[in-house]
Formats: sequence, structure tokens, C-alpha cells
Amino acid sequence: MITNKSSIWRYFSNFFVAIDQLGNTVAGGNPDNTISARVGYYNEHYYKEKKSAMVLDHNSKNN
Repeated sequence: MITNKSSIWRYFSNFFVAIDQLGNTVAGGNPDNTISARVGYYNEHYYKEKKSAMVLDHNSKNN
């Protein structure tokens, strides 16, 4: 039976994390991060200004 503590589960879990990290590395990112970490980082740091600008623009149109 495959459970969270079995060696097969750990093997496949580590395997898929490694594939995720490889994808991030091929895209030019940090080899220790996953693709989802990269997406979250860019969402937080690069699109924050655009989000606040959109909110301010929306608020100015409603007034």
C-alpha cells in the first residue's frame, strides 16, 4: 500500500519536485525554486504596482 510515509511515495514526491525545479532552471530561474515559487514571486514583486494602479484607476472612474 502506498502511503505518505512509504519509500515509493517519497521517491515520486522528490522526483516531481526535481522536475519542477528543472523547469524553473531551464526558464532561467533559481535552481532551488519551483515554477510555482517563481510565479508567486513575480506576481508579488512585479505586478503589485500594476494592481494598485488598476485599483486607483477604477476608484477614480467611480467618483
